[in-house]
Amino acid sequence: MRFQFIELPQDIKTVQGRLLVLLHERDEKAFLEALQGREVPYYGAIFPDLIANGSATGGGALVAQLSDDCVAVPVHNFIDKQTPDLSVLANKQTVFCFADAFSTGLSAFVDHAFSHLGEGVRMLGGGAGKLTLRQEPVIFDNDGIYADSALLVGMSCTIGLGVGHGWNKVEGPFLVTGADGRVLQSLDYAGAGSLYAELVEKHSGIDPRQGDFFQAAKSFPFGIISEDDELIVRDPVALNGDHLHLVGDISEYAVVHILHGDHDSLLSAARAVARMAREELGDRPAERTIIFDCISRSIFLGDAFQQELDAIALEMGTDLNMNGALTLGEIASKGDRFIRFHNKTCVVAAL
Repeated sequence: MRFQFIELPQDIKTVQGRLLVLLHERDEKAFLEALQGREVPYYGAIFPDLIANGSATGGGALVAQLSDDCVAVPVHNFIDKQTPDLSVLANKQTVFCFADAFSTGLSAFVDHAFSHLGEGVRMLGGGAGKLTLRQEPVIFDNDGIYADSALLVGMSCTIGLGVGHGWNKVEGPFLVTGADGRVLQSLDYAGAGSLYAELVEKHSGIDPRQGDFFQAAKSFPFGIISEDDELIVRDPVALNGDHLHLVGDISEYAVVHILHGDHDSLLSAARAVARMAREELGDRPAERTIIFDCISRSIFLGDAFQQELDAIALEMGTDLNMNGALTLGEIASKGDRFIRFHNKTCVVAAL
């Protein structure tokens, strides 16, 4: 899959064939209008920002012409349609997945995808959405634009894949004693919001209950201990009373830590992720790089986010075409474990 960056909406009309389109939220209306009436199929998703040629774009679209061996499967309203047919993807080595990041059915859909695709397939992608942090229709095709939906694109080629984050434990472990989907209600039978705020203030001197919660909390995500001891990051984005709202589900009786990181730990993790992706190709040289990086990670790094992209480019080879999206949660499976929905994580594919 080879992406090209398109800055002006009218220019998308000149691209031939079936299209995969990743849109920047700033320009979604103009590009969707330019795509209307197109007879050849197109499929896409909307994101807070895009990465083109190794830098964040601030607008525009990434467009890939889908080859004959690519299979695109749009899934409209996966909450009502709990068992979408994914059998056409069964023989594909790599599957890209873009899904409504704020859907309450996202975790169930990801689990369903794993049960149908199984071990061996490599899946990568991310949560589509906007920085309003509200659910909106963000998955689209020729027929319309949808919420509670997903898009899967399968390819026959193999990839090298790296996944990592650079966040480290600073408090915990805690037992989740109250949770409802994306809402964390209590930890160790204490109100989750109050306990979290006290510990963040202890480490940073800032009470996230005062002022901008998202800014105060961006340095202190949660880490869920998975069954294989991997830390799955969850990003707290809002405080409602004593409840914390996360990007992604959390289960009762999960064991969690509060995490913290700095620029150095995140940049080091990005280099390691790129190295992992490149080395997984073995003797086959990489021709291009695709990145799905968390938008809250870029907000945390600020001006240093370009350093993260530069570090990935240097590890992969600076002459490689490097494109992708800044997502609201990242989807990744290396084929030997569950498909996971991550937060504040960097996913790099070498093709």
